[in-house]
Amino acid sequence: MGFALFRSAPLIDDVSARWMSTVFDWALSQFEAPYFHRHTPLVRPDNTHFPGRAASIEEMAANLLRHTLAHAGLSHWPHQLVEVRNLEALPPSPLTPAQARRAEPPTPAAEQLPLVIPYDAAQVNDPQTLVASYATFLGHHLGELATVPAPATVEQQPLVAELVGIYLGFGVLFANSAFAFKGGCGSCRPGFQRTAYLSQDEAVYALALFCRHKQLEAREVLPHLKKHLRPIYKKARKELQRRIEEAH
Repeated sequence: MGFALFRSAPLIDDVSARWMSTVFDWALSQFEAPYFHRHTPLVRPDNTHFPGRAASIEEMAANLLRHTLAHAGLSHWPHQLVEVRNLEALPPSPLTPAQARRAEPPTPAAEQLPLVIPYDAAQVNDPQTLVASYATFLGHHLGELATVPAPATVEQQPLVAELVGIYLGFGVLFANSAFAFKGGCGSCRPGFQRTAYLSQDEAVYALALFCRHKQLEAREVLPHLKKHLRPIYKKARKELQRRIEEAH
């Protein structure tokens, strides 16, 4: 019978892993695969990828969004940043398929309506959480511009938005902010959270999938992950490699 009893359980099941790979393949077919391979960075939560200073919460939120759009290749999207408390409801997206990701984006026409992008002021003190929230929002709207619908049910659309956010390069920030504690205690700093649809293990596995497509070594990723995620990432890489070998 061997030693099956001593084998650790996989991070995610095979069905979920195949679906995540299918979503990545769909994203590559819809959102400029050459741009992805040549230009999409593994976005790091540091001052190199998010430089700049801010004198207010609003300035910090705007600075983080500016860099998020640039790393995503979406700086050409006309947009307006609005704090969630000032929103009654999000208006319909004014974007058109012509505004999908591209290597050399055009200058938007002045008369184009901006995409209203919300932010939670409480998340500004936790930049990784805010950037992951931005990336989810961008992933959702980029998905709406696809010429072929995502291979997903209605219930899976939030998962697709996060997977597209990871495809855009923000997997480290998704993994690092998958668990963010809400609330706080009397003497400690309040916690901050985002609505995460991918679990921590799923986010780490999707990050490994991104790095596989980008041919990135583990040493390029591990220093930027929280310490408790590093062994999980190593396991995700092994599981992904095993599944690729079994498929062949």
